Amino acid sequence: MTDLKLYRREVLNSFEGRSLTIINGKPEQVASSDANIAAKGLAGKDNDSLVLSGKQNSETAELLKNFTANDLQTFKSYGILLTADNLKKLQEIFAQMPKGFKNPEIASLIFSRGLSVSSLPFLNKYFTGNLKFASIFEHLPEAKLASLKNIFSFATSLEGIEKLVTELISGAWRENLKKTTSFCEGLAENLFFQELLSSKIEDYNRIYFQMPLFWQNNDFPDTLEGEAYVPLDKEGKKNKDSALRLLLSPPRLGQMEVSLHSLDATLWVHMGVQKAVLPLFQSIIGDIREAVLNRGDYEKVIVSSGEARNLQNFFSLKNERFDNTASKIDFKA
Repeated sequence: MTDLKLYRREVLNSFEGRSLTIINGKPEQVASSDANIAAKGLAGKDNDSLVLSGKQNSETAELLKNFTANDLQTFKSYGILLTADNLKKLQEIFAQMPKGFKNPEIASLIFSRGLSVSSLPFLNKYFTGNLKFASIFEHLPEAKLASLKNIFSFATSLEGIEKLVTELISGAWRENLKKTTSFCEGLAENLFFQELLSSKIEDYNRIYFQMPLFWQNNDFPDTLEGEAYVPLDKEGKKNKDSALRLLLSPPRLGQMEVSLHSLDATLWVHMGVQKAVLPLFQSIIGDIREAVLNRGDYEKVIVSSGEARNLQNFFSLKNERFDNTASKIDFKA
């Protein structure tokens, strides 16, 4: 166990007797006693016993009584070990929250990421959806929104936002001062939140990011959330191994999780998708694998897909059931 605070283990996939296991966000290849472990969503194995264990002495048992069943389930979904020390710290975080505002999601994120309670306003905006790009972009005048939508792509998105902010600063939107202010404040808060959740951990850089994505026929952008673990060598430089996890919601495909892990010259790719479209993704796995292999960057490429988890936010593994009503697939989305 690498951390007395957190232990979150997910088995992504198994291949040829080896399993890719994600421990506290970082990938490790381990020997698999069962080479046929099926990856369900991104998590093939749950971690209940480890997270809820610890030697529960009388002190721990008493401290547990101070939390509701929902609190404990939320702590577990963040990989928090329920030890006496950790429960005391969570109590301290709750005590610093405004009266009547004891949010276990926010407390878990503060604890698990080592944040200050002063970050609570930003975390509250995240959990209420006010840092989503759809919420931020709704303040744009219709003409500007349409213009930005037309030029938006991964290649031009940051350039487009930079141009937009330059126009705002220059006073080109003085007739829409209220909307201008709301948009700029929302964008600044979003960028600060990304910085807040990024950090250096031991020999890894952990980079959390968000990107706006416009889908066909959608007026406002989806929010792509991602987190990259980039290991550093002894000189502090990036080495070839890395981990990337993405969460996005195409309108016709629903919530999707995509994970790409590069480890020991092997690329592991996993896609967690809605049950209704799972056969489609399973049918193209071979083509994806061959296309990546042909680039020559990896000795092995292992691609898998499974049913997505219905995650309530990017940081928690709390999984709710999907409404698996089949929907028409929009191949242009």
